[in-house]
Amino acid sequence: MTLYRWVIALSTYVGILAVAAGSAPVFYLLIAACDKFFSVDWLRYLTNKPLECYVDRLRVIIGCIVVLVAVRRSPKNYRWNLHRGFRGYAGTFLFGIFVWMTLFFVIKSFVSDIEIKATPNAGVLLQAFIAGLLLATAEEVIFRGFLWDFVRNGRQTFKGISLLALIFALLHFSHCNAGSDANLFIQSFRCAWHSITNIPQRFILEFFLCVFLLSLLLCGFRMQTQTLWGSIGFHQGLITTLFVLRKCVRYPEIQTSHFWGTGRLTDSWFVVIALCCLCVWMFWRTKKQAFVSPKTK
Repeated sequence: MTLYRWVIALSTYVGILAVAAGSAPVFYLLIAACDKFFSVDWLRYLTNKPLECYVDRLRVIIGCIVVLVAVRRSPKNYRWNLHRGFRGYAGTFLFGIFVWMTLFFVIKSFVSDIEIKATPNAGVLLQAFIAGLLLATAEEVIFRGFLWDFVRNGRQTFKGISLLALIFALLHFSHCNAGSDANLFIQSFRCAWHSITNIPQRFILEFFLCVFLLSLLLCGFRMQTQTLWGSIGFHQGLITTLFVLRKCVRYPEIQTSHFWGTGRLTDSWFVVIALCCLCVWMFWRTKKQAFVSPKTK
């Protein structure tokens, strides 16, 4: 793992962010125009989304496309084993749902202000499944796929995995503030700039540790299953559960306990401790593969 590789990766990310900022207003105006001609619920839903959501989602989508193009040019260097591993995908997907739902109900038993306001129907579950699959696949292809193989330089060291998890966690603080400028392109590029500069202002220790530990778990599943589908399944299970809970649960606005948080799974020290235990279990099961640096041929 060399500094040169990290500089290339960082420069590529900045370029992807710039392309996302330039294309977001185009998609935003195109969907708004389509909404005027077609009375479709999902178009109206997308039209009401703020511009910063478009920048954030396009950042992931464009990054995934760039990665797939780069991998296609040198496929022998990247062994994701996507041609197999459905059993691992199904298992880790169900395990992700099980872990997140178990932690939620444990917290709910201690935070009495959490209210279940609706029962998820088939439409909500399908939307959650599809959204989780798309987002999880895109992020896993970038982080546990291309970037994993690109920066580790043939080695699976704990240092390399931790650095990758650190970047993954910090990028989850990249929510931007588009402002109120009349020009959509100015809003979009301001949003892209703030997605980097706002990381220190939005930093929350519990959330950072939660995402960092989840990234370590995803790396563990990637190694254990020997296919990218393993980490995609677990990641999708987490996102699907969070999406359903967001639709069906009302959380208290003020923390009832510093240890339990507001009940949200990403702001609780209880969840951080539980994920830490899971990480120890995961890397023990993989026979310390994360700590071993095999020789490259």
